[in-house]
Amino acid sequence: YGAANPVMTGAVAGVLNGDTFTVTGVSTATGTSAVGGYPITYTVVGANLGDYTVTPATGTLTVTQATPTITWPTPATITYGTALSGAQLNATAGTAGTFSYSPTAGAVLGAGTQTLSVAFTPTDTTDYATPAASTLQLTVNKAPLAIVANNAARVFGAANPVLSGTISGGVN
Repeated sequence: YGAANPVMTGAVAGVLNGDTFTVTGVSTATGTSAVGGYPITYTVVGANLGDYTVTPATGTLTVTQATPTITWPTPATITYGTALSGAQLNATAGTAGTFSYSPTAGAVLGAGTQTLSVAFTPTDTTDYATPAASTLQLTVNKAPLAIVANNAARVFGAANPVLSGTISGGVN
């Protein structure tokens, strides 16, 4: 479905004296014809065709379901703590339908190389095979974490005071 018709040729039986013929076929199917069978009508041309009784033959051009093509660009690297959104989950297809992602939008992935998956179900399940799927890799960088120690003092011989500090950059 959706492709141009192939070149339709045929063979001739019963040829004598080295005569040569060309067989070509045409069909009523077009690139947008629905899935199904369409007749092929053949014609024969060549020298000395008048010396033969031609028995026309017909054939069938079968239009099969197309597999939807998914286009999904590799997303830019993100930092741990960034929730998945349309910036990463942005696959497209050449036909109408629905996308189902794993992990889903809003998920926060751990640092490292993560695999994202998508399944596409076309609206037109007559002309398109279902479902189509794709995966890609997303790099999740580590989030920066800063620790700042508070200064402290004590008198010689006394116990250490409670040591403290602050942590910034924590996510989730």
